[in-house]
Parts: sequence; C-alpha cells; structure tokens
Amino acid sequence: MKLLYLSEIVGKCGLQTIVHCLPIVKKTFSPDYIIANANSCTGFAGLGRQHAGMLRKYGVHCITLGGNAFLHTDIYEGSPLTYCVRPLNIEQGSLGLGVKLFQSRPQEKANVSLSTSTQVSVTQSPYKKSNAIVVVALLGRFAQHRIISQSPFQVIDTICERYENYAIFVDYSSFSTAEKQALAYYVAGRVSAVIGSGSKVVTADETILEGGTAFITDAGRTGSQLSSGGYLFENKIREYRTGLVEYAACSWESPCLQGVFIELDEQNHATKIERIYMRNENTGSSYRNH
Repeated sequence: MKLLYLSEIVGKCGLQTIVHCLPIVKKTFSPDYIIANANSCTGFAGLGRQHAGMLRKYGVHCITLGGNAFLHTDIYEGSPLTYCVRPLNIEQGSLGLGVKLFQSRPQEKANVSLSTSTQVSVTQSPYKKSNAIVVVALLGRFAQHRIISQSPFQVIDTICERYENYAIFVDYSSFSTAEKQALAYYVAGRVSAVIGSGSKVVTADETILEGGTAFITDAGRTGSQLSSGGYLFENKIREYRTGLVEYAACSWESPCLQGVFIELDEQNHATKIERIYMRNENTGSSYRNH
C-alpha cells in the first residue's frame, strides 16, 4: 500500500499550493491513499466545510485535524463529513470522529455496513485488512491547545487492540518533539505510521522504527516556506516581542508542498518513508527531496 501525507495546510497559500502541486505529486508517487492535515486551513485556524470539499475534490481521501478542530463546526453539522477526523483523545461527547476505517482500494465487500461510530469493532468491518487503513488523530498534552486532551497512550492501546493487523496511521499533533517521539516508540511495531504535526516545522528524522512503523517527528507545513509557521514574519515578531496576539496574516513567500510518502508491505509494515518538498512555481513546478 502506498500512502501520501500532506503536511499541515496553512491558509489560502497552502490551499493554492495543493491546487497546483498535488496533481503532480499524485502522478509522481501514484498513492493508493491520500491523507491531509488541515488544522490551519480555513482562516489559518481550523477547517470549514467549503475547503474540506475542495480538498476532497482534488483527491484527498481523509482530512485530519488537531487543536483547532472545533473552530469551524459546519463540517460536523447537517450531513457530517465523515472523512474528517478530529483528535480521538478528547471528551467522548465531542462532535465528529476521532478514528475512521477507510477503504484504500476497491475490493469485494461483505454484506455488512461500516458504522461511523468511533466504537466500531473489527468484526463489523466490510473491508479486507490488506486493503483498508485506520486513520487516528491524537492531540498532545504539552503546552496549551484550544481543546483539552486526555492521555493518548491509553487511547492508542485500545485502537491497537481493536484494529490488530490493520494498517493504522496516526497523526499526532503536539508542540513537543519529545512527546511525539515517546508515543512513536511506545507503539512501534503495533501501528504502520506515526506522523508528527503541530509545530509546522519539518524535521529531518524520518525513519522506520523496529517492527515496521514509519515515523517523523514533524512533517512540516504546506504553505509559505519563508514565514513563521506560514504567517508573516513581521506580525509574529511583533506578537512575540509585545505579548499581544495579532491577527495571523498569511505569507505568500516561497510557497511549497511538504509531506511524506510511505510504502507498506502485505503485513502493513512500513518499508519506506520519504520526505516530500515541492515548490509552487505556478509555472513548471519542480519536485525534489528536501
């Protein structure tokens, strides 16, 4: 199975970069499944229904969210967008899904419908284990997030037990590198991938952990590269110097798509993880490793 993860999409710059670059990246890697982090997509914080549909239109199968999951609630209202996954380790009464079993490639289904509940059991699944993927979003506890999270360790133990032998993809949003690394080593060999997000700054430590778990501490961001997390330098510098929170103005300098490409074997063990960096030139975008 081939997986493509698009790093946290920041504002309109990130969305436009997806529009221009994703078709080329899809052609280059031919992924079976595309997962995108859209925690900072709409207005630089959260995800609105219109932008979720836009990402879906361009081929994204699953959208993950972090601490900004509830800043725009229209994705949960009316007909909820079940391809959007918010953090699982929060209050059980929260809107939306924290884990979702997705079909990655067409295959014969059993005569059982898949529940949209986060409590769905493996025996209810109509998908073959070799052709399905479980996507989980988790939220760290270090520093201050907009929503309060519970321990991700107990939650991930339950997921690993319930979906044993499935491909499990974990998007772990945290401001702490150590927190993300600790969880990755805790679940090594029990999940297919742990991809860190939240800091919007890519790390150069992609690796395959013992037992076949792909890991990177943070996959970075999709949006302006010459910026402070996708935002204008001058605004963020002024905010840090004065302590006064400012409106997050989007930077458009050097837009790029960042992410990771992962390959899994028939046992859902990761055999490859590769960082992706692609500049959005609008005319003749070029792909290269970074």
